[in-house]
Amino acid sequence: IDIREGYVYVDGERLQETYIAEQIEEEYPGRYPKTVPKDCVFVMGDNRNNSLDSRDESHVGMVEENSIIGKAVFRIFPVSTFGSLYKN
Repeated sequence: IDIREGYVYVDGERLQETYIAEQIEEEYPGRYPKTVPKDCVFVMGDNRNNSLDSRDESHVGMVEENSIIGKAVFRIFPVSTFGSLYKN
């Protein structure tokens, strides 16, 4: 994972994040790029400038896969995309 100039890169490729309203403004402590350890995930909120997520190692950091207990299946907001996240 690399974060530079307000954008997120995975394995050197910039993510095309059409759901993000604005570039990352706030710089979190730590050095990038980072390697995500085996059996872990790097999580980020979609409201990047107001999220506590894996960028903040003192609060969240990398999340172990066995700590994930839920899965999003339904969207309520924005109303224009209300409904199942999975095609039937």
